[in-house]
Amino acid sequence: MLGDPTLGTVVTLYDTVYNTNMLKISPLHDTTICAGDPYFIKLKAKFSGGTPPYSVFWLDMQLNSIISTTDSVSVLPTSSTSYVFVVNDSSSCSQSAVSHIMVNPLPIHNAAVFATVCLGSNYIFDAGNNNGNLKNYLWNTGDTTRTVTRNSQSASTVKITDTLGCSTTNSFYLNISALPTIHAGNDTTICKGKSIFLYASGGVFYQWYALPNSTIIGNNSFLNVYPDSSTTYRILGIDTLKGLNCSQSDTVNVFVNPKPSLPSISGPSALHVNEPGIYTVANHSNSAYNWSIDNGSISSGQGSYSVNALFGTAGTEKISVTETNLNCISDTSIKNVTVNVVGGIENNNPFDQFNMYPNPTTGLLNIEFETSEKNIAIEVFDVIGKSVLKNNVQHTTGMFRQTINMASLVHGIYFVKVSAGEKNTTVKVAVR
Repeated sequence: MLGDPTLGTVVTLYDTVYNTNMLKISPLHDTTICAGDPYFIKLKAKFSGGTPPYSVFWLDMQLNSIISTTDSVSVLPTSSTSYVFVVNDSSSCSQSAVSHIMVNPLPIHNAAVFATVCLGSNYIFDAGNNNGNLKNYLWNTGDTTRTVTRNSQSASTVKITDTLGCSTTNSFYLNISALPTIHAGNDTTICKGKSIFLYASGGVFYQWYALPNSTIIGNNSFLNVYPDSSTTYRILGIDTLKGLNCSQSDTVNVFVNPKPSLPSISGPSALHVNEPGIYTVANHSNSAYNWSIDNGSISSGQGSYSVNALFGTAGTEKISVTETNLNCISDTSIKNVTVNVVGGIENNNPFDQFNMYPNPTTGLLNIEFETSEKNIAIEVFDVIGKSVLKNNVQHTTGMFRQTINMASLVHGIYFVKVSAGEKNTTVKVAVR
């Protein structure tokens, strides 16, 4: 302290003393990490100078608390934080340094998906775009696109990385639901003009189509159809499996055969009782014919296009026929026939007192006439002229009487010829 007595003042002088061994601390590095990184970050401070002993500590600025009293510390922040290192020496000198750790958020992906699709269908998994901040995608299949298409039961993972280098991984799972087993029934054949019910099974809901049209013609498991021609019907069956409406289809063929045309019957319009008549219709391959008559019988040819028919009573009778082809039956064709009583002895009979009875006969036929001839020949012919019975009889004189047995003959019309010398007559006889 200095003073000037003359002036009456006091001057105080100060001096600065520099400590050449001043306490120093090295700067700390800032660090950037990604949220969720599993590795601790080690912070270590370096200092020099000053007067030992020293006291040190690390301060977590976010927590505002001391987390270490050594020159190093390992930290794993979940958000951006500053860490301060403080060193004090024995002369009350103090230094500090700050390390900033920036925690970048992970990229945001679309939520994990547990999807189910029907067998044969595709599903598109979308990893998202992190609000536009994405650098790349990497799927476990090697795909590097934002979306991938899957159609098999599997798990898919994708790693997405943003422009800050932070990555996150997500998983997507795809389940496959089996399709229902749909059966439309067996192929079938019908005749034109007929209907048929189709029945489907295996689904809960149904849709019928008549191909090639795409219009739905029915929504039940059954369908009554009236096709004019052979048609393929498609049934789409839908079943709810694992929360999905899975569908499968099947087809059934309905073959339509044409109905035969109405047969046209040819044959005599007038006959005698039990006189055979031949009736025919057009002969078609693979066709069968069913004949019937009123008050008579079909003596031969049933099932064919030509038959021999016998009418048992006089009057206006009917003969009818239907044609069956490929299981389809025609309408019934009918022909009216006038049936007369069986004729007896011919008008030009040359014999006196000629009689042949009973006619019709069930077997025994009596023949009587007056003749002087000694050799009498009796012969029986069927309707086609074949001799089926023959008898030569010796006669003396006067009334000739003879009985012939026709019981062994098939029922029908026969012609009995009687000859005596140069005279002969033929009589139509019915055998019942």
